[in-house]
Amino acid sequence: MHRIDAHAHLAFDPSCGEMMEFVESMNLRIINTSGNIAPGWHDQGRIPAYRNLAACRPDLFAWITGFDLPEFDNPNYHKRMLAQLKDDFAQNAAGCKLWRQIGMTVRKPSGEYMLMDDAILDPIYECLVECGRPLLVHISEPQARWPQARGRKIGFYGRQPAHRPLEDEYGDVDFPPAAEQIAAQGRVLAKYPELKVIGAHFGGMEHDIRELAKFLDEHPNFAVDTSARRRDVALQALNDRDAVREFFRKYKSRILWGMDQGTGAVILNSKTRADTIKDSIKANRDGYEYEFSLYEKEGMVKVDQYDDIPGLGLGDDVLRAIYHDNARTWYPHAFRD
Repeated sequence: MHRIDAHAHLAFDPSCGEMMEFVESMNLRIINTSGNIAPGWHDQGRIPAYRNLAACRPDLFAWITGFDLPEFDNPNYHKRMLAQLKDDFAQNAAGCKLWRQIGMTVRKPSGEYMLMDDAILDPIYECLVECGRPLLVHISEPQARWPQARGRKIGFYGRQPAHRPLEDEYGDVDFPPAAEQIAAQGRVLAKYPELKVIGAHFGGMEHDIRELAKFLDEHPNFAVDTSARRRDVALQALNDRDAVREFFRKYKSRILWGMDQGTGAVILNSKTRADTIKDSIKANRDGYEYEFSLYEKEGMVKVDQYDDIPGLGLGDDVLRAIYHDNARTWYPHAFRD
């Protein structure tokens, strides 16, 4: 069984044998995802690398596209975006990503921050339903990043993961709070019951699996990926391992494993600086090993800076679901065997 990393950023040219050998030696399949939408995002940098990998090795690589930020005064915006999405799907894009700029950066003509249930995005959601592609959503940010988290513990696990404060990135944190952004996601899920939505980073609710469980119960067309939140899982396991194990068992068909790690820059070919390739492989290998230990092993394991985390020791049926089966179900157009 391949482990499918359902949320990756491995950007390299297929001619880079060292990187390709690394992926194959780890018995991985990779779903690369788009990120921040900036001018030229679609045709330079990582996205062309993702497309190229999926075209050259469709047995190992798939990719998730995105869409330009809304242009409220452009009558051709929807026509252009729908054409781009359908062209990307024809080039084996397995889904489409909505990034946290919507909810935290984009403003409507009125000056209000735009949330993901704004009507301007309806044609995009309708296109995804029509084309049978899911929406990957990076909504909000960890609660530990918000100003109100300073000096207190988040969730119920007794320690606070290290997160860069939002004010360091945005200055004024005047955008809608996490709860409002998550509520908007719920309204989209209710409006489009045929739209499959995958919440990146545990759907913005990584701090408390009880809150996430309630949201999953309310929205059967919603799943989550685990990307970049292993410390949140680990620290909740430190407080109540049985509760975390039960969460993974109960929702084993709704959790996709993913890492949110990759290459710091596009590795163009085997002539890229040897230390760049070596460092990238080591960083990725270390990250994967932390994850495998957390989910698979019994006893105490090391997860990043913590060496006293109880391994979850998930059963084979749960591991097969989160490592493999769910990615094939929620991203049915990923990979060509």
